[in-house]
Amino acid sequence: MSEGPAFRPVDEGTPPKDAQLERRELWAVLKIDVGENCPLTNIEANIENVDLQQMNGECKATVVTDETDMNVLQTSQSMGTDCISWVFHDHGLVPQVMDASDNSLTVSVYPDERETLPKLVESLRDLGYVVDVKRLMGVSQDLIEESTVLCDLSVLTEKQEEAVELAAEWGYYDRSADVDMGAMADELDISKSALSRRLKSAEAKLMLELMADSNDC
Repeated sequence: MSEGPAFRPVDEGTPPKDAQLERRELWAVLKIDVGENCPLTNIEANIENVDLQQMNGECKATVVTDETDMNVLQTSQSMGTDCISWVFHDHGLVPQVMDASDNSLTVSVYPDERETLPKLVESLRDLGYVVDVKRLMGVSQDLIEESTVLCDLSVLTEKQEEAVELAAEWGYYDRSADVDMGAMADELDISKSALSRRLKSAEAKLMLELMADSNDC
């Protein structure tokens, strides 16, 4: 059995570093053409969720893919000077990977101010990356108020659209719904947990579209 990671204990008398809490009022989505530099773009399955961690010069990612049953992958790569993780870190941003396909990453961030975004884009382009700003909007309570809207299902994968349509047919989105998730999962021939993840991923994509439409109004 290999040895586990070594952790350096913190002396009991060592005071914690000052914690900072600041409100972020902006939300941005960028599509970055990274080529084959990032291991995330080499994952062929549809990505449901990505958790990133930069530590000791390595960028690690835990990836949950949209398979018939849950599939969790772990990637690790040394952070060179051209690693986009360094760029986000230098600008005080925590990137959240929303999608990885066609040698591109779609990343969500919350800039501290509007001026941060062009500086971030410039830094990424200086390293040779092609960057497209897909969204830039304010975080507003108006965007999450209840409303009746039309959803564009074309943003979903075929499996996600199938799951959402079945959920709607079974009354899953009714306020007083009491749907048997296991039975609904059986209808799609997937596990209950896989159905839950698929619906959450689809709902996240639809919410992004609704927020974008609200911002354009």
